[in-house]
Amino acid sequence: RARRSIAEPLHGRESENCAAIGSATRGSESAGAGWCCIRSPGSSRWPWRRCASLMVCFVVTVAAAVASTLVVVHFCSRSTGISQHMLDSAPLSFGDGLTMSEPTSTGLRLQTELVLPISVQVSARLPAFRASLRSAHSGAGGPPFGWLTVPETRIEADVMSKIVLDTYLHVTDAGAFAKSFGRILQGELEEWEITGTLMVYSMGHFMSLSLCKNLSVPAVFMDSLRADGVDLAHGKESELATKLDLSFFSSSVLKLRDLGPLTFEVRLGDRPLEQAGAAPRIGRMTVPSFTVAQGVNALRNASFVLEKDAASEALVSAFLGRWLSGQDQQLLVSGPVGSTIPFLERALRRQPMFVAGLSNGLVKFVEMNGFHTFLGHDRQGKPCNRLVGSHCLQGPIVTFQNKLHHVMTLRDVSLDVDLMEELAYDVTLHSLRLLRRTSSCNRGRSLMRLRSLPGMWAQVNASRALDESVLVPAVQMGSERRETVLTAAFLAKEVPPDLLTGESSCLGDPRGDCCFASAVSAAACLALSRDHLIARSTLKGNLTLEVGTFNTTISVEQRGVPIGFTDDVRSLRVGAATASCRDFVFAISG
Repeated sequence: RARRSIAEPLHGRESENCAAIGSATRGSESAGAGWCCIRSPGSSRWPWRRCASLMVCFVVTVAAAVASTLVVVHFCSRSTGISQHMLDSAPLSFGDGLTMSEPTSTGLRLQTELVLPISVQVSARLPAFRASLRSAHSGAGGPPFGWLTVPETRIEADVMSKIVLDTYLHVTDAGAFAKSFGRILQGELEEWEITGTLMVYSMGHFMSLSLCKNLSVPAVFMDSLRADGVDLAHGKESELATKLDLSFFSSSVLKLRDLGPLTFEVRLGDRPLEQAGAAPRIGRMTVPSFTVAQGVNALRNASFVLEKDAASEALVSAFLGRWLSGQDQQLLVSGPVGSTIPFLERALRRQPMFVAGLSNGLVKFVEMNGFHTFLGHDRQGKPCNRLVGSHCLQGPIVTFQNKLHHVMTLRDVSLDVDLMEELAYDVTLHSLRLLRRTSSCNRGRSLMRLRSLPGMWAQVNASRALDESVLVPAVQMGSERRETVLTAAFLAKEVPPDLLTGESSCLGDPRGDCCFASAVSAAACLALSRDHLIARSTLKGNLTLEVGTFNTTISVEQRGVPIGFTDDVRSLRVGAATASCRDFVFAISG
C-alpha cells in the first residue's frame, strides 16, 4: 500500500474529497476516478504537476475576484463623487407653495415640495433622514433653530427630482426662529440653510451624500392692511372695546394657517416707522383666527381695545376724534404679545394699518331757521322777546348721526362753524323806510360758535331743562350697518371772542355786533345767489365722549357738513331794522 501509485483510484473519505476537488477543478472526471493534489498515505512522493496546475487556477481565481472588487469599488466611489457634485451644483427651492400651520410651543407643521432641478438616469430610493435648519442671517457656523424629518422618497429616472414634505418642524431655538419668522412677516429676504446626510440606494448599492443647501423662503407682507367697519362694543373706566374687520393683500406663495388667536400692540402711525416703537401704545388688537393666503385676505370680527392711561390718554383722544370726524388715519401694529407660542412672540416688529374714519362723520346736518336761530327761547323753553334777546338761547338745530351699535353721550360740546369760503360783504339795514345804515363785514370763514348749555332742551322737553348733554341712540342689534339713527339737538350760538370787535353796531341794536347778527343771513343769501339752498362748512372743536363708563375729551374736525337755510333766515331783522338778500353786496373772492 505504501507504494501504491497516486494515479490509482482512491477509496473512502480520501476518494470523496479528491472527487469533490477534482470535479470543481476539472469538471469532467468520471465518478470514482477523481484526482487530487494530496500525498497518498505511506507515500513519500508529491504530485507536483497536479499541485502546480491547481495553484495556478487558484491564483487566477483570486486575482479575478480582487480585480472585480477593485472595479466595483472604483465605480462606486466615482459614482458617489459624481452624485455629490451634482447635488452640490443644483439649487434647492420650494415648489408651488409653502404652508406653515398648527403651531405649538415646540414647533409647527410644514407642508411644501422641495425641488432639485436634476434628473438621474436610473431610479433611486432615498430613505428618511433628519435635516437641520438654520437662518443664513445667523452667520457661518451659527446654531440651528430646528430640525425636521425628510420622509422616504423615490426618485424616478429622467424626471426632475422632487421631495414632498408634510412634516413637523421641531423648533429648538425659539429666539432664533422668532427673528427668522419676523423677517418673513416683514417682507424681508430670508434664507434657510438645510443640512443633513442622505443615503441614496440605486442599482443595489448605497451612496452616502452630504446635503448643505440654501433655501429662499418666500416673504409675507400684508400689503394694504386695512380696518373697516369699526363699531363700538362696550366701554369701562379705562378701556373702550371696538370690533372691526381686517383685510389685506398678499402676493406671497407662503400660507399661514390655523395660527390661532393672536394679540398685537397698536400705536399711532403719525411718526416715522423707526421711531414708532418708542411711542406709547394706544391699545391692543386681537385676531381670533390669524391666516394669510395668496390674494385678498379678510379677517372678520377682530377686536380692538383702546387703553386709556396717563401716558396714552392724549393719543387715544386724538384717534377717537379723527375717527368720529370721518378722517382716515394710520396705525402701527406689532406683536404678537402674550402668545403661548414662544417663537411667535413679537415676530412682527411694525406693520402699518389703515383705519377708515366713521362714514360721514358724527354730524349729518345743521339747520338755520328763523325761530331757533333768530328768535330763540329762554331757559324755561318760552319764546324770547326780541327786545330782550340777550337773555335768550339762539342757535341752529344740529342733527347728529350714529351708525354704531352702542349709544354715545356727548357733553361739553363747543364747535366752531366755518364756511368753506370767505364771507366778506356790505349790508344795509333799513328802519321805518327813512333810516338806513351800511356796515362792512369781513368775517373770513368764521360763522359762529356752538355750545351745549343748560336749557338747550327746554323748548323741546321741559323735564330736560337743566340737561346740557346730547344722547345719540345706537343702531339696533341685527340691523344693517348702513342704517343710521339721527338725533336733532339745539346748540346755542355765540360769537367767537376774536371776532367781537364792537366796531360795527347795528341800526336796530346799538349794543350788538352787526356783522355777527347778519352773518347767517349773509351766508344764506350768498348760497341763494349761486342757486344753492345749502352751504358747506367745517365743524371743529371739542366735546366729551361717553360710552358706558368710559369717557374722554376729544377734538373733532369734520369737513363738508351741509348747512341748510329756511326762507325766513334770508330776511334779517335786528330790532326794528330789516334787510333782505338785495341789501347784501358780496366781495368777489380771488
